[in-house]
Amino acid sequence: MPQENSQTLITSQFTTTPAAIQNRNPDLEEIQGPPALENIPPGLVPTVLNMAELFGSKLPSDIKYTQAPVTNSKLQPMAFFASYDEGYCGHFTIPGGDGAAAKFEQVVEQENPTAFIKENLNFGEYDNGEWIIFVPGLNTLHTRKPGWEFEQTAPQRLADQYQPILETQMSHLHLGTDMDQGDAVVPLTMEGKALLEQNRSALQAGGLMPDVQGDSAIFNARQRDRVETLLAQKGLARPLFRDHAVKLLQANETAKLPMVWMPYSRGSSELSGALSTYIQSYVSRHPELPQEEAQAQIEEFLRTYLTVVTIGNAIREWPDGPAYVHYSSRSNRPEGGTDPLTNDTGVHIDAPEGAGRDAVFLHADGLFSGFDAHNFGASGAGTLKLIMEMNGFKTYRQLWQQGQIGEIKVPNYQQIAAQVVMTDGGHWIWSNNEAWRGVHLPSYYEAQQILANTFGAESITA
Repeated sequence: MPQENSQTLITSQFTTTPAAIQNRNPDLEEIQGPPALENIPPGLVPTVLNMAELFGSKLPSDIKYTQAPVTNSKLQPMAFFASYDEGYCGHFTIPGGDGAAAKFEQVVEQENPTAFIKENLNFGEYDNGEWIIFVPGLNTLHTRKPGWEFEQTAPQRLADQYQPILETQMSHLHLGTDMDQGDAVVPLTMEGKALLEQNRSALQAGGLMPDVQGDSAIFNARQRDRVETLLAQKGLARPLFRDHAVKLLQANETAKLPMVWMPYSRGSSELSGALSTYIQSYVSRHPELPQEEAQAQIEEFLRTYLTVVTIGNAIREWPDGPAYVHYSSRSNRPEGGTDPLTNDTGVHIDAPEGAGRDAVFLHADGLFSGFDAHNFGASGAGTLKLIMEMNGFKTYRQLWQQGQIGEIKVPNYQQIAAQVVMTDGGHWIWSNNEAWRGVHLPSYYEAQQILANTFGAESITA
């Protein structure tokens, strides 16, 4: 079973207490763009950075691992359950394993780890020739936990929504969350308390304003993930995912498989850091080459074998090298359809700086209002699939290649609405009160007719 270095999360400075989630939409991702560290007032930086001790690179000291029963004999020696969700960070989910994961260290010890993952750790049957690794977003547990019984887990979102709609094989590499470790209670100095109040609006906008009680700041379970995201971007918290991602990229130096990483939301910032770390490690592993030559060599390798399709990306620091397709929701409709996270903190057609060389920007109306425009299951996956079909693409590499030489056909609002009906996207809405504002869906028959006309098929008769 996994043996990670550990540290206690109960110290003289920090305590954690379990907390039930009440009066919440149980499947609301509640994702917000964290403020950049350099934008936080200097006096407040110590309060924020002290959280790095709580969200450090080591796992909780009382984490427990148990053997998970799975049917695949090749996976049986490496299958496990973890008592904390953080224990799944950087490990592959086992398809059909009821929340089990495969120990990463044993996966990469295989004779051909990339082929092993493709053969044993993929959701879906259809293989389009690409090896696709999906990385989930914020506030999505790997397995259901007490207090989160109605929460849809990250593997369930992939298995029930994304993969069936996209219709291609996908591996699921979990990020891990701290949600199941309860609230984080952080002592405040007088200066820290005053600065929290002075910057309340900015911190609330970033989802980072704690509940101040006396001389303590209490970050709730979902805020913990946001704080960790901020710290991870600055290399101050849990590098497990980044370390494992780098090892997978290194493994493909030998295998040379067409590889696709599909990071969603928070996963984009984690992968961005992993790619930068990988490129730096390649240069350091080749001291026989001039630095510029090694840099050019690894960028060319990544350009040849790695396609990165970001979904609702949340960062503007993508290193040159991979073939990037940045997919997100953008709309001219005032009532909705634009992903607020990518629009404010990610790269898109109007904010291309940091997107990576030769990046392709792919935008379509997100249909729904609020953060459900960011919801990949509600309309995003269906729209991406529709784009692939309208352009005749079989692989995501073809999508990037077309973006280098000409325009890519993108569906209109009516076609997207029809696709939402056909994929039952409305079933996956997070916030019903806001999402449906200004949304008009066709009937099932009308949706069939719209899509038939889109592809030049014969009219559908009742």
